[in-house]
Amino acid sequence: MLALERAGLDEALSWGTLDGRHVEAVCALHHVAVGTLDSADWVRRETPDFFADILDGNGLGLGVFHEERLIAYALIQTRLEPEDDLCALLGYAAARPTAKLCGSAVDPDYRGRGLQQALSRERLAFGRRTGIERFFATAAPQNCPSWMSLMRAGLMIAALGERYGGRLRYTLVLDEVRSDQAGGCREVDASDVAGQADLLRAGWRGIRYRRSGESVLLEFMAC
Repeated sequence: MLALERAGLDEALSWGTLDGRHVEAVCALHHVAVGTLDSADWVRRETPDFFADILDGNGLGLGVFHEERLIAYALIQTRLEPEDDLCALLGYAAARPTAKLCGSAVDPDYRGRGLQQALSRERLAFGRRTGIERFFATAAPQNCPSWMSLMRAGLMIAALGERYGGRLRYTLVLDEVRSDQAGGCREVDASDVAGQADLLRAGWRGIRYRRSGESVLLEFMAC
């Protein structure tokens, strides 16, 4: 597992895998993190049963601890919900071992240390070691820190539409599409949801972002 010193983190922190014993701590940290968002609608508020299902055998979890206190986590869900079928959602021709990056949070008192990004990288490596070949995640377009973190980990925006009871969400994927396969590139302001939706419906992918003054621009490529 990734050494904390390689991630530039405090030596007092330690990594650990999560299981059913950590459900209460994960759920509590999830609710703390949701409470810091500008809108609670940006992240689905989960129940202890959701986390128990993942940590008791239908997923994987990594945590960062300060002494014995859980201060950050990242989860992978292997038993997917029906609406998370990527073959139906994105037109993939064949199913492959697929998992969802279904949640990540850092205690507000420990933010700014690179924990979120370190967890994003290690979560993918951890999942690959278990045989998972394809990863995806969802994020609200307004929740910039969430989708920015996922894109820095290598995911691309592949779809935009209503999920989870009518909530607008990006679907981000980590798969075979490469930037050298691009047939053209175009930048769109991150606030231009309609413009992004048009490109995504035409088969483009959001591959990276950059800041321009007070704006954030998303770069899309034709696939």
